[in-house]
Amino acid sequence: MWLDNVEMLARLANEIYNEFDFSDPSEPGVGPTILSYGESAPVCEGIDFQPFVQRAEKPARFYYDALECQASLARRDMFKIVRREWYCIANPNLVTIQIHFQV
Repeated sequence: MWLDNVEMLARLANEIYNEFDFSDPSEPGVGPTILSYGESAPVCEGIDFQPFVQRAEKPARFYYDALECQASLARRDMFKIVRREWYCIANPNLVTIQIHFQV
């Protein structure tokens, strides 16, 4: 079922974004926020993930900046990526990048 949903989304858009906030509101700055980025790819085998990772970091930074504006914080230089993960799902060929960052 999950792959059916991925296939449907891949047909609708070239890029997919999702965000997961695992921070505890009572303890600001604790726990990572994860931005999940998906993009169609021509093939999965032998793929160079670096351009996909670079493109995924842009919406992660945008989301971080949006959270700062919402919290009225001025810490633009504090954006810190703590982990990056990537993989490709074949059929359809979909590259998925996870950007973990501190808020």
